[in-house]
Formats: sequence, C-alpha cells, structure tokens
Amino acid sequence: MTVEGQKFYPGHDASAEQIAELADEYRQAAANLAQTGRLGARLSLAPCRLVSLHAIELYLNAILIAAGRPADQTEGFNMTSCPEQTGHSTQNLRSGNELYNT
Repeated sequence: MTVEGQKFYPGHDASAEQIAELADEYRQAAANLAQTGRLGARLSLAPCRLVSLHAIELYLNAILIAAGRPADQTEGFNMTSCPEQTGHSTQNLRSGNELYNT
C-alpha cells in the first residue's frame, strides 16, 4: 500500500504473536463459514477456503517474523507465489517454531 508515494506494510508494528492471534481469528472465522456450506453446492465453501488461505498466510508471516525476518519483507509472500519468485527463503522456517511451543 502507498500513501503519498511512500510504501508501507500495514502490520509493520505487529509482533509475531499478534499476527498469530489474528491468524487464529481468521481460522475460527473459516470454521464458522464451513458450517454454512451446503451439501452438493461446492461453491458455497469458497468463502471458507479463501479465509482459510488467509489464515495460513498469516501463520506463515508470524513464523517468518519470529525467525527474524522484518515484517516489511513478509509483505507479498502469499499462497499464490513461491519463495523463489518473491526472493524469500524457506530455509529458516523451522527456527520460528518456538512461537508455537509456548
């Protein structure tokens, strides 16, 4: 997002824990949306899938930030792009796991 020509990341002040908490909210919202799906109507689950993917992206961002990556470098890292395309590395993902071991 840009404001007056300056690019910024909306969550740049958020900690890994705060982003993980937000991801938890999206995960719960996805679970609630899943209950509204109708048998035989696959498209009725599309909102659930979209919110689920966003939760996964937020969890990934939380792990990357916990591993030491600056928040502004996690912007644009999403489920539709691979690390090679965005310049991100998955090499240190395991080091962020301590966030979830508490």
